[in-house]
Amino acid sequence: MDVTDIEVDGDTATANAVFTGGFFGGQTIAVALTKDGDTWKLDEAKNFVNFDRAKFIAGFKTEIENSPGGVPPGTADCVATQLDNLSDSQIEDLFLNSNGALENQVFNTCFKGE
Repeated sequence: MDVTDIEVDGDTATANAVFTGGFFGGQTIAVALTKDGDTWKLDEAKNFVNFDRAKFIAGFKTEIENSPGGVPPGTADCVATQLDNLSDSQIEDLFLNSNGALENQVFNTCFKGE
């Protein structure tokens, strides 16, 4: 992960984190940090700064396809389709804010009875 645009204000800070690997790979996310002793810790992932929608959805689909134990055929395609039906702000809300209604909308549709 590369971190840029760091702004420190006492025991709090903000920065932009560019993720490598996983489905967040290539995405830049604004984060809030807090200082705990001598260590900075992630407090909150705030929002996408640079969002590559196609890469994110493809990466998430690959994560599902490669999940331990496997998933039923068509599940990864179903999730990718459900994500593609969301706006960028809804995807942000789903993954950075754990929006329960969106979780149900995307995942319950594809993981029925799992």
